[in-house]
Amino acid sequence: MCNINDIVQKNYTSWRDIMNEPTMLDATSDLVSMDVCTKIKKWLVDEDWNITEIQAEDIRWGLHCEDQFKRKMNVIQRNNRPDQVLIIGGVILVDSMKRKMERMDIKKQQEFRWLINIELLKTNLEFQMVGTPLEKIDLSQRLYYDALTKDEFIQRVSCLRRGIILILALLQRQFNEIPEETKLGFQLN
Repeated sequence: MCNINDIVQKNYTSWRDIMNEPTMLDATSDLVSMDVCTKIKKWLVDEDWNITEIQAEDIRWGLHCEDQFKRKMNVIQRNNRPDQVLIIGGVILVDSMKRKMERMDIKKQQEFRWLINIELLKTNLEFQMVGTPLEKIDLSQRLYYDALTKDEFIQRVSCLRRGIILILALLQRQFNEIPEETKLGFQLN
């Protein structure tokens, strides 16, 4: 734990050195983080999501969630964001769609990407289109502890779910097919 006497005696060279000292806040933030994870897990189960815990080096905790329609999302807290919950989902184009994208001329591909951009900008979701031609679309929502209530969290989950449905509709309209169920969602790298 860092206190004022340590700061005076250690002759720190910059404020960053002081900020990197472990504090009581670090220990309590782990407890708070796990309490948040437990609450979120309960809220999702209450809404009929199937939950599996996931682990990765760069996250404090993670939940892989699947709804009754096989739509998937991850809810995580990154190590470097102790007061933020990240809700992540998306759609991966199936091989037949990727081939159709490859056969489209560049102008048609750009028009389709612009259409997706414009529609997703209306959703209040953060998004990233990956690949040229398009391979997948990642969606996310951030929620900070100071706004974390069951209502706000479920609203963000619903927004993400609607974003996935929107992408599926745009893909179905463009290619006359939808991605298979195993391609809905997002996997941590």
